[in-house]
Amino acid sequence: MKKRVLTFLCIVFLLTACNQSKKEEYKSGASVKEITIDGLKNELIKLKEGKSGFDVTGITSNGTDCIYFINNGDTFTIEFEAMTADQVPFLKKLKAFAATNGFKTLKTASKKKPLYETDEFAPVICILTNTSLDETVVIAEKIQTQVFGNSKSTTYDVVP
Repeated sequence: MKKRVLTFLCIVFLLTACNQSKKEEYKSGASVKEITIDGLKNELIKLKEGKSGFDVTGITSNGTDCIYFINNGDTFTIEFEAMTADQVPFLKKLKAFAATNGFKTLKTASKKKPLYETDEFAPVICILTNTSLDETVVIAEKIQTQVFGNSKSTTYDVVP
């Protein structure tokens, strides 16, 4: 139940970045797609080709490990937004992961208030991977295993 609630919250917050017509379509009953990390490549292909219906796509197994993929033409970047208190420690872990793997990061803030006590907007870490589709899938798998402790068989909800 907690997984579904957190996934729903991820979806609601991410929808602010999507176009209005697709928001309404998603809210009106589109089901959440589930994949393992092996299915991520197909989701990124859809995103790259503009066939996902959204400007970004993300994956989460439990709401806490929600990472987003941003298509920059021929490359991708990966973002993580700390909307809940249990996500905040992962900002440092992701920054350390990026440094260890030779990627720069950019810390920003969304335009949304997080679901914990703070006067600031939700912090976001952008991992500036600038990697190809295949490289992005490898990095996402490393993030999910090394940072969040997931396995290759973990089931993720695809979030728009």
